[in-house]
Amino acid sequence: MFGTVLFPDGTGDTASWMYIPCLQNWDDAGNRSWGSAILAFLYRQLCEACQRAGGTHSTMSGCMTLLQIWMWERLPVGRPHRMQQPPAWFPEGDTIVAPTVAHLYERTSGVYHVSRHAYISYTNEMDTLQPQHVEWRPYRRERILGLALSTVCRADEDLWTMRCPLICFYAVEYHLPHRVARQFGRLQPCPPEDFSTSWQLHRLNRQRQKKITNWQAEHQRYIDEWLRYEQNNMRIHAVHRDNAFNEYLAWLGPRTKLCLRPAWTEQDIADIASEDEGDNPYDEATRTGRQVEIAHVLSRAVLQMKLPNYEQPYR
Repeated sequence: MFGTVLFPDGTGDTASWMYIPCLQNWDDAGNRSWGSAILAFLYRQLCEACQRAGGTHSTMSGCMTLLQIWMWERLPVGRPHRMQQPPAWFPEGDTIVAPTVAHLYERTSGVYHVSRHAYISYTNEMDTLQPQHVEWRPYRRERILGLALSTVCRADEDLWTMRCPLICFYAVEYHLPHRVARQFGRLQPCPPEDFSTSWQLHRLNRQRQKKITNWQAEHQRYIDEWLRYEQNNMRIHAVHRDNAFNEYLAWLGPRTKLCLRPAWTEQDIADIASEDEGDNPYDEATRTGRQVEIAHVLSRAVLQMKLPNYEQPYR
Protein backbone atom coordinates (compact mmCIF):
# COMPACT_ATOMS: atom_id res chain seq x y z
CA MET A 1 0.00 0.00 0.00
CA PHE A 2 2.74 2.48 0.94
CA GLY A 3 5.24 1.49 -1.75
CA THR A 4 2.98 1.14 -4.78
CA VAL A 5 -0.20 3.13 -4.10
CA LEU A 6 0.18 5.94 -1.56
CA PHE A 7 3.85 6.93 -1.76
CA PRO A 8 5.44 5.26 -4.82
CA ASP A 9 8.80 6.85 -5.61
CA GLY A 10 9.93 5.13 -8.80
CA THR A 11 11.97 2.41 -7.06
CA GLY A 12 9.50 -0.35 -7.86
CA ASP A 13 7.48 -2.23 -5.27
CA THR A 14 9.57 -1.18 -2.27
CA ALA A 15 8.47 1.20 0.48
CA SER A 16 10.72 3.76 2.13
CA TRP A 17 11.87 3.01 5.67
CA MET A 18 10.89 6.51 6.81
CA TYR A 19 7.22 5.53 7.12
CA ILE A 20 7.89 2.58 9.44
CA PRO A 21 8.12 4.60 12.71
CA CYS A 22 4.70 6.08 11.95
CA LEU A 23 3.19 2.59 11.93
CA GLN A 24 4.68 1.21 15.13
CA ASN A 25 1.64 2.29 17.12
CA TRP A 26 -1.44 1.35 15.10
CA ASP A 27 -3.83 3.50 17.16
CA ASP A 28 -1.56 6.51 16.78
CA ALA A 29 -1.18 5.85 13.04
CA GLY A 30 -4.93 6.19 12.60
CA ASN A 31 -4.82 9.71 14.00
CA ARG A 32 -2.28 10.99 11.50
CA SER A 33 -3.28 13.15 8.53
CA TRP A 34 -2.22 10.71 5.81
CA GLY A 35 -4.28 12.54 3.19
CA SER A 36 -2.30 15.76 3.56
CA ALA A 37 0.98 13.79 3.56
CA ILE A 38 -0.03 12.06 0.31
CA LEU A 39 -0.84 15.44 -1.25
CA ALA A 40 2.47 16.93 -0.11
CA PHE A 41 4.42 14.02 -1.59
CA LEU A 42 2.44 14.12 -4.86
CA TYR A 43 2.89 17.89 -5.22
CA ARG A 44 6.65 17.54 -4.73
CA GLN A 45 6.86 14.74 -7.28
CA LEU A 46 4.88 16.78 -9.82
CA CYS A 47 7.24 19.68 -9.25
CA GLU A 48 10.33 17.55 -9.75
CA ALA A 49 8.99 15.72 -12.80
CA CYS A 50 8.17 18.90 -14.73
CA GLN A 51 11.66 20.34 -14.14
CA ARG A 52 13.64 17.47 -15.58
CA ALA A 53 15.32 18.26 -18.88
CA GLY A 54 17.95 17.00 -21.28
CA GLY A 55 18.74 13.33 -21.21
CA THR A 56 17.28 12.66 -17.79
CA HIS A 57 14.54 10.07 -17.62
CA SER A 58 11.35 11.82 -16.60
CA THR A 59 9.26 9.62 -14.34
CA MET A 60 6.25 10.45 -12.25
CA SER A 61 5.90 9.35 -8.67
CA GLY A 62 3.33 9.90 -5.99
CA CYS A 63 -0.24 8.65 -5.76
CA MET A 64 -1.12 8.30 -9.45
CA THR A 65 -4.58 6.90 -8.67
CA LEU A 66 -5.47 10.15 -6.93
CA LEU A 67 -4.05 12.26 -9.77
CA GLN A 68 -5.85 10.25 -12.46
CA ILE A 69 -9.25 10.42 -10.80
CA TRP A 70 -8.81 14.16 -10.20
CA MET A 71 -7.91 14.66 -13.86
CA TRP A 72 -10.56 12.42 -15.39
CA GLU A 73 -13.35 14.04 -13.41
CA ARG A 74 -12.33 17.58 -14.39
CA LEU A 75 -10.63 17.45 -17.81
CA PRO A 76 -11.72 15.62 -20.97
CA VAL A 77 -8.08 14.96 -21.95
CA GLY A 78 -7.11 11.28 -21.76
CA ARG A 79 -10.32 10.29 -20.03
CA PRO A 80 -11.18 6.59 -20.57
CA HIS A 81 -14.61 5.54 -21.76
CA ARG A 82 -16.68 3.80 -19.14
CA MET A 83 -18.03 0.66 -20.73
CA GLN A 84 -21.16 0.51 -18.59
CA GLN A 85 -22.48 1.37 -15.20
CA PRO A 86 -20.09 0.29 -12.46
CA PRO A 87 -20.95 -3.02 -10.81
CA ALA A 88 -23.30 -2.92 -7.89
CA TRP A 89 -21.68 -2.21 -4.56
CA PHE A 90 -21.97 -4.78 -1.81
CA PRO A 91 -25.06 -4.63 0.43
CA GLU A 92 -25.70 -1.54 2.45
CA GLY A 93 -24.06 -1.35 5.80
CA ASP A 94 -21.43 0.87 7.29
CA THR A 95 -21.41 4.11 5.28
CA ILE A 96 -17.65 4.36 5.71
CA VAL A 97 -17.15 1.44 3.33
CA ALA A 98 -19.50 2.84 0.67
CA PRO A 99 -17.88 3.47 -2.76
CA THR A 100 -15.67 6.39 -3.72
CA VAL A 101 -15.57 8.17 -7.09
CA ALA A 102 -12.86 5.75 -8.27
CA HIS A 103 -15.61 3.08 -8.41
CA LEU A 104 -16.97 4.79 -11.55
CA TYR A 105 -13.82 3.74 -13.41
CA GLU A 106 -13.81 0.10 -12.37
CA ARG A 107 -14.96 -0.92 -15.84
CA THR A 108 -13.51 1.15 -18.65
CA SER A 109 -12.32 0.50 -22.18
CA GLY A 110 -8.57 0.19 -22.39
CA VAL A 111 -6.65 3.08 -23.92
CA TYR A 112 -3.62 1.97 -25.90
CA HIS A 113 -1.28 4.49 -27.49
CA VAL A 114 2.25 4.66 -28.69
CA SER A 115 3.67 6.99 -26.04
CA ARG A 116 5.19 9.36 -28.61
CA HIS A 117 1.85 9.79 -30.40
CA ALA A 118 -0.14 10.02 -27.17
CA TYR A 119 2.10 12.83 -25.93
CA ILE A 120 1.38 14.95 -29.01
CA SER A 121 -2.34 14.21 -28.79
CA TYR A 122 -2.53 15.15 -25.12
CA THR A 123 -0.52 18.36 -25.49
CA ASN A 124 -2.67 19.38 -28.46
CA GLU A 125 -5.84 18.76 -26.48
CA MET A 126 -4.51 20.60 -23.44
CA ASP A 127 -3.41 23.56 -25.59
CA THR A 128 -6.93 23.93 -27.03
CA LEU A 129 -8.76 23.38 -23.74
CA GLN A 130 -11.19 26.16 -22.84
CA PRO A 131 -12.70 27.05 -19.44
CA GLN A 132 -16.09 25.77 -20.56
CA HIS A 133 -14.56 22.32 -21.15
CA VAL A 134 -13.52 22.00 -17.51
CA GLU A 135 -15.81 20.42 -14.94
CA TRP A 136 -15.06 22.70 -12.01
CA ARG A 137 -17.15 20.92 -9.36
CA PRO A 138 -17.48 17.33 -10.61
CA TYR A 139 -18.55 15.76 -7.34
CA ARG A 140 -21.88 17.57 -7.51
CA ARG A 141 -22.90 15.76 -10.67
CA GLU A 142 -25.91 13.48 -10.55
CA ARG A 143 -24.02 10.30 -11.46
CA ILE A 144 -21.66 10.83 -8.53
CA LEU A 145 -24.32 11.83 -6.06
CA GLY A 146 -26.19 8.67 -7.05
CA LEU A 147 -23.29 6.55 -5.77
CA ALA A 148 -24.08 7.41 -2.14
CA LEU A 149 -20.40 8.09 -1.55
CA SER A 150 -18.55 6.92 1.51
CA THR A 151 -18.83 9.36 4.37
CA VAL A 152 -15.02 9.50 4.35
CA CYS A 153 -15.20 11.45 1.06
CA ARG A 154 -16.78 14.45 2.76
CA ALA A 155 -15.22 14.13 6.18
CA ASP A 156 -13.71 17.39 7.42
CA GLU A 157 -15.28 19.26 4.49
CA ASP A 158 -14.85 22.50 6.41
CA LEU A 159 -11.07 22.05 6.13
CA TRP A 160 -10.92 21.85 2.34
CA THR A 161 -10.35 25.57 2.02
CA MET A 162 -7.69 25.95 4.68
CA ARG A 163 -4.35 27.47 3.66
CA CYS A 164 -1.56 25.65 5.40
CA PRO A 165 1.62 23.65 4.81
CA LEU A 166 1.19 20.00 3.89
CA ILE A 167 4.05 17.98 5.34
CA CYS A 168 5.53 14.62 4.44
CA PHE A 169 8.92 14.32 6.15
CA TYR A 170 11.30 16.32 3.92
CA ALA A 171 8.56 17.62 1.60
CA VAL A 172 6.61 20.72 2.62
CA GLU A 173 4.08 21.96 0.05
CA TYR A 174 1.49 24.63 0.67
CA HIS A 175 -2.21 24.07 0.12
CA LEU A 176 -3.43 27.29 -1.50
CA PRO A 177 -7.18 27.10 -2.18
CA HIS A 178 -7.41 30.87 -2.82
CA ARG A 179 -5.75 30.20 -6.21
CA VAL A 180 -8.53 27.82 -7.27
CA ALA A 181 -11.55 29.35 -5.53
CA ARG A 182 -13.91 28.37 -8.34
CA GLN A 183 -13.52 24.71 -7.42
CA PHE A 184 -15.28 25.58 -4.18
CA GLY A 185 -17.98 27.65 -5.88
CA ARG A 186 -16.39 30.85 -4.59
CA LEU A 187 -15.47 34.02 -6.43
CA GLN A 188 -11.90 33.81 -7.75
CA PRO A 189 -9.90 36.81 -6.42
CA CYS A 190 -8.17 38.76 -9.15
CA PRO A 191 -5.29 38.88 -8.82
CA PRO A 192 -4.97 36.18 -6.17
CA GLU A 193 -3.22 37.16 -2.99
CA ASP A 194 0.52 36.82 -3.43
CA PHE A 195 2.00 33.97 -1.42
CA SER A 196 5.55 32.64 -1.51
CA THR A 197 5.93 28.86 -1.49
CA SER A 198 9.67 29.25 -0.74
CA TRP A 199 12.27 28.00 -3.18
CA GLN A 200 14.39 26.99 -0.19
CA LEU A 201 11.77 24.41 0.76
CA HIS A 202 11.86 22.92 -2.73
CA ARG A 203 15.61 22.43 -2.51
CA LEU A 204 15.21 20.08 0.42
CA ASN A 205 15.29 16.37 -0.31
CA ARG A 206 16.72 13.22 1.18
CA GLN A 207 19.63 13.06 -1.28
CA ARG A 208 21.01 16.56 -0.67
CA GLN A 209 20.30 16.75 3.06
CA LYS A 210 21.50 13.37 4.27
CA LYS A 211 22.75 14.89 7.51
CA ILE A 212 19.23 15.83 8.58
CA THR A 213 17.90 12.98 10.69
CA ASN A 214 15.08 14.77 12.48
CA TRP A 215 12.72 16.31 9.98
CA GLN A 216 10.26 17.18 12.73
CA ALA A 217 12.80 19.56 14.27
CA GLU A 218 13.79 20.85 10.84
CA HIS A 219 10.19 21.71 9.92
CA GLN A 220 8.92 22.72 13.36
CA ARG A 221 7.79 26.17 12.18
CA TYR A 222 5.63 24.56 9.49
CA ILE A 223 4.26 22.02 11.95
CA ASP A 224 3.28 24.90 14.23
CA GLU A 225 1.59 26.60 11.29
CA TRP A 226 -0.25 23.38 10.47
CA LEU A 227 -1.56 23.20 14.02
CA ARG A 228 -3.08 26.67 13.53
CA TYR A 229 -4.96 25.54 10.43
CA GLU A 230 -8.35 26.72 11.71
CA GLN A 231 -7.07 30.30 11.71
CA ASN A 232 -6.07 30.01 8.05
CA ASN A 233 -9.34 28.86 6.57
CA MET A 234 -10.11 30.70 3.33
CA ARG A 235 -13.11 32.93 3.88
CA ILE A 236 -14.39 34.05 0.50
CA HIS A 237 -18.12 34.48 0.87
CA ALA A 238 -18.84 35.85 -2.62
CA VAL A 239 -20.04 33.13 -5.02
CA HIS A 240 -18.65 32.43 -8.47
CA ARG A 241 -19.72 34.74 -11.32
CA ASP A 242 -18.82 34.11 -14.96
CA ASN A 243 -18.04 37.74 -15.77
CA ALA A 244 -15.68 38.03 -12.80
CA PHE A 245 -13.99 34.75 -13.76
CA ASN A 246 -13.50 36.01 -17.32
CA GLU A 247 -11.76 39.07 -15.90
CA TYR A 248 -9.52 36.74 -13.93
CA LEU A 249 -8.64 34.77 -17.09
CA ALA A 250 -7.81 38.02 -18.88
CA TRP A 251 -5.45 38.88 -16.02
CA LEU A 252 -3.95 35.37 -15.98
CA GLY A 253 -3.31 35.09 -19.73
CA PRO A 254 -0.28 37.38 -20.09
CA ARG A 255 1.23 36.03 -16.88
CA THR A 256 1.33 32.33 -17.56
CA LYS A 257 2.36 29.79 -20.15
CA LEU A 258 -0.66 29.33 -22.37
CA CYS A 259 0.62 26.40 -24.41
CA LEU A 260 2.54 23.33 -23.33
CA ARG A 261 4.62 23.11 -26.50
CA PRO A 262 6.41 25.92 -28.38
CA ALA A 263 5.74 26.56 -32.05
CA TRP A 264 8.10 24.70 -34.41
CA THR A 265 9.20 28.05 -35.82
CA GLU A 266 9.11 31.63 -34.56
CA GLN A 267 8.36 32.80 -38.10
CA ASP A 268 4.77 33.59 -38.98
CA ILE A 269 3.33 31.00 -41.38
CA ALA A 270 2.20 33.77 -43.73
CA ASP A 271 5.78 35.10 -43.95
CA ILE A 272 7.43 31.86 -45.05
CA ALA A 273 9.05 32.38 -48.43
CA SER A 274 7.09 30.96 -51.34
CA GLU A 275 9.90 28.61 -52.39
CA ASP A 276 9.75 27.08 -48.93
CA GLU A 277 6.00 26.66 -48.95
CA GLY A 278 5.06 23.05 -48.52
CA ASP A 279 8.55 22.02 -47.49
CA ASN A 280 8.40 23.00 -43.84
CA PRO A 281 8.25 20.35 -41.09
CA TYR A 282 4.57 20.99 -40.40
CA ASP A 283 3.42 20.46 -43.99
CA GLU A 284 5.68 17.47 -44.48
CA ALA A 285 4.26 15.81 -41.39
CA THR A 286 0.71 16.59 -42.47
CA ARG A 287 1.21 15.07 -45.93
CA THR A 288 2.60 11.85 -44.51
CA GLY A 289 -0.26 11.55 -42.05
CA ARG A 290 1.77 11.98 -38.91
CA GLN A 291 0.47 13.80 -35.86
CA VAL A 292 1.48 17.43 -35.71
CA GLU A 293 1.68 19.92 -32.90
CA ILE A 294 -0.91 22.66 -32.93
CA ALA A 295 0.95 25.38 -31.05
CA HIS A 296 1.99 27.45 -34.08
CA VAL A 297 -1.53 27.28 -35.53
CA LEU A 298 -2.81 28.78 -32.29
CA SER A 299 -0.15 31.49 -32.50
CA ARG A 300 -1.38 32.45 -35.96
CA ALA A 301 -5.05 32.34 -34.96
CA VAL A 302 -4.55 34.53 -31.90
CA LEU A 303 -2.57 37.09 -33.89
CA GLN A 304 -5.25 37.24 -36.55
CA MET A 305 -8.05 37.59 -34.02
CA LYS A 306 -6.07 40.23 -32.11
CA LEU A 307 -7.58 39.26 -28.79
CA PRO A 308 -7.40 42.39 -26.64
CA ASN A 309 -6.69 40.66 -23.34
CA TYR A 310 -3.51 38.87 -24.31
CA GLU A 311 -0.23 40.72 -24.61
CA GLN A 312 1.58 37.79 -26.22
CA PRO A 313 0.45 35.19 -28.78
CA TYR A 314 0.13 31.58 -27.80
CA ARG A 315 3.43 29.75 -27.70
